[in-house]
Amino acid sequence: MTNSKVSVRYAKALFESAKEKQILDLIKVDVDLLTETVVASDQLQILLENPTVSSGLKLETLVKIFETKVAPLTVQFFQLIAKNKREADLLGILRHFQKLYKEENNILDALMITTTKLDDKQKEEMMALLKKTYQADIHLTEKIDTEIIGGFILRIDDKQVDASIVRKLQKIKNELLQTALN
Repeated sequence: MTNSKVSVRYAKALFESAKEKQILDLIKVDVDLLTETVVASDQLQILLENPTVSSGLKLETLVKIFETKVAPLTVQFFQLIAKNKREADLLGILRHFQKLYKEENNILDALMITTTKLDDKQKEEMMALLKKTYQADIHLTEKIDTEIIGGFILRIDDKQVDASIVRKLQKIKNELLQTALN
């Protein structure tokens, strides 16, 4: 079984268990905390992925770090992945859980790339438009990229709208080249 399949299977198990116990939102908070912590700590990632470190030590470390910060179900989940020696898959499991949560709650991630930060009014207008268009809650992340010269690039779901000046200039250049060749 590939790591991706393992991650999906364990994420679904945690997701369904949390949903059944009606603590899905609470477990989502735990998953976000775990994800942020693991991503931010190279040492924790190395520990979890190191096959020479015992599962018992990995479990003990996770429990020591998070026991007072997470729900009992999350601690039980640590025990399950340690028992099955799946600690190296933890980050993938957490990310798949987040994906399942977003699907369940009709949440889409959007990335807006601009040359300058959007002001509050622009951000509100964009959020309203996206929410209306996609009939979903939108989590908008902004990124500044001065190389696009102006305009914006919007990535949402598996779609991209490129209304950047650099893209428009590239299009004009291609049209001029095609005209010159004809």
